[in-house]
Amino acid sequence: MGAHLIDLVIIFALLAGVFAVGGLGIGAVAGDGPVAGYVVVPLFLLTYVGAFASAFCYRWLCHAKSGQTLGKRALGIQVVARQTLHDKTADTIVIEKPQTP
Repeated sequence: MGAHLIDLVIIFALLAGVFAVGGLGIGAVAGDGPVAGYVVVPLFLLTYVGAFASAFCYRWLCHAKSGQTLGKRALGIQVVARQTLHDKTADTIVIEKPQTP
């Protein structure tokens, strides 16, 4: 639970940054002219795609690199699969990593 909360704070900061940049971009190009609508809508959609991509990449890149997100790493949690030779179904267990001095 604590690791997930840490991850949510990090993802929220990423999303806030993406929406801030997207909002500033939309505000800079928005005007009263007839072309403004054609420019604002793609920037709006690009902002949402960027927000989704940043949240997805955070989780995917962290798990691909070390198997842990920053929240799990901060609390010393690692999720591994337990698999036997006779049974190929994997059960998920949580182990605590040993603390290094």
